Amino acid sequence: MRQRKAIRSPHHNLGGLEHARGRFAIGESLARKSVALRERALGPDHPDVALDIAALAALLAGQGKCTEAEPLYHRALAILHRVYGAEHYEIAVNLSNLAALHQARGDFAQAEAMYCRALAIKEKIFGCDNVEVALTVNNLGVLHQAQGRAEQAAALFRRALAVFEAALGAEHRHVRICRQNYEDVRHTTA
Repeated sequence: MRQRKAIRSPHHNLGGLEHARGRFAIGESLARKSVALRERALGPDHPDVALDIAALAALLAGQGKCTEAEPLYHRALAILHRVYGAEHYEIAVNLSNLAALHQARGDFAQAEAMYCRALAIKEKIFGCDNVEVALTVNNLGVLHQAQGRAEQAAALFRRALAVFEAALGAEHRHVRICRQNYEDVRHTTA
């Protein structure tokens, strides 16, 4: 299936910038505007609307509004699955975000299942030695660490760290975070 390129709206992009800055409440109003405008222009089941809905969900989750964010992630996933199928990159991204939400709630089994699905999709798309894959591997490691599964977490952090270092260099933010995750879990197993 040919992948179509999503067209981001200015409100979507500005909301994304506010998300990156950690200013989730400001980004929320921009994301809500983007969803409303696109739903009017494209209809409620358009994939670009789904991406706006997912962006809104991430901004809500960043504010701890998980009860409001979760159904939005599910709505976005349903639209994206219908349009793109089960193994699209945006499906993996939304599964990872939903997994993080479940992890924050302490629902580790659900979080692990979603991270594993997202990882399988990313590995199929990108192969095993890709930064996108390493991000999910690191997040799965964080989950295992939270569950007290230190040995599995350490193995995942080593795997992610090798990819990050090879692709990004020793001083990249992802490398520093993953290295710290690995050091933290090594101290719990020592």
